[in-house]
Amino acid sequence: MALLGNSSESPEEAQQRFRKEFGAKVRDEVEAIEFAELRADGSVYQDLNLKSYRTSVWGLIVFCKESVWYYVAEQESYLSFFMKGAGKTEERIVSLSGLSDISFSLPHRSFFSFLNPELARSINASYTNLNGDRREFVLILNRKADGIFRRLAGETGTGGPEAQTAAGSMTPGQTAAGSGSRSNTQDTRPFRQETDDPFGAYYLPSGIGRFDAQMRFIAEIDKMTGILRQTLLIDGSRRENDAEHSWQLAVMAQLLAEYAKDAPDVSRAIKMVTVHDLIEIYAGDTYAYDEEGAKSKQEREKAAADRLFGILPSDQGAEIRTLWEEFDRRETADARYAACLDCLQPFFHNTLTLGHSWMDHKTRKSQVLGRQSVIRDNMPSVWPWLVKNIDNAVQKGWLIDG
Repeated sequence: MALLGNSSESPEEAQQRFRKEFGAKVRDEVEAIEFAELRADGSVYQDLNLKSYRTSVWGLIVFCKESVWYYVAEQESYLSFFMKGAGKTEERIVSLSGLSDISFSLPHRSFFSFLNPELARSINASYTNLNGDRREFVLILNRKADGIFRRLAGETGTGGPEAQTAAGSMTPGQTAAGSGSRSNTQDTRPFRQETDDPFGAYYLPSGIGRFDAQMRFIAEIDKMTGILRQTLLIDGSRRENDAEHSWQLAVMAQLLAEYAKDAPDVSRAIKMVTVHDLIEIYAGDTYAYDEEGAKSKQEREKAAADRLFGILPSDQGAEIRTLWEEFDRRETADARYAACLDCLQPFFHNTLTLGHSWMDHKTRKSQVLGRQSVIRDNMPSVWPWLVKNIDNAVQKGWLIDG
């Protein structure tokens, strides 16, 4: 989404066009735009899926009616002048209002603050990432920060009278939490784990070997919540994890069976989609279009299956492994239905997150068509809708036409 405009556009016309295009992307009405530099360390850039080759990146804070975003343009754009020397950048849209427990504060100012005029243009921000770690970054504005701080601290980033009143009495050094979040001047989590193996450290054996093995397995698969996928959550706030992906597939399996060409056993399909990614606890997630990762995928996943399913009593370990292998082979109606859902879910998320992971990996139309062919063959009534979305993605620039 270029900001530069063409030679026949005035700056006002180019900005209006940007507002219209951006609003369409995020499905919200743009109210105001502020130029800002985001300063952070590498962990924040990784959380936010931003790319920076130093400790800052230039972009825009975009205030919409119901949301707040940080927009980084492509290097050859309206912002390129300001980003020279910052390294190659790619277009990114980060939902600031969607970050967990996001809060903003003005830096402490003293009598000697005049020696650092940048303080008057700075806003500190912090949020909690997927792993429960508190992260911090700083926004450096082109003008005094007080008014922008009040807007950020208001409800969902809106700048109306209610937001001004809610934050207007705050003084430098105070903190205001964003919409729907609590103040985070200190870590409010009730517990921080002190061991990598809480089951081994704290579990009290029941005396029933089978039950203890089952509970060990249940504790182990909790690690799925830490396996991040390339797909974003639909609200765009962060990448989804394997557990969330599997949960959504289980719900989809209950809803979409009527579109399968060969009627599946829904209960078996649900079992399949809830166990199909368990091995990624050890093998990691391999992106669908990662050709290099695919070379070792089978070997890594087999070793992971041996290790993970071996925790269970032998009959249950064998049952879950059989489901996992059946899913991979796609030889039964149940497995083909489950595979369709596994392809459909990230595709659907991409259509609602502006092709985020497609663009991030420079994905081609032909790659998506190839992967989604399982839907063409097994859910044919859904195929026209899918093709329409692929064509739209090419038109929007989310997929490379090739």
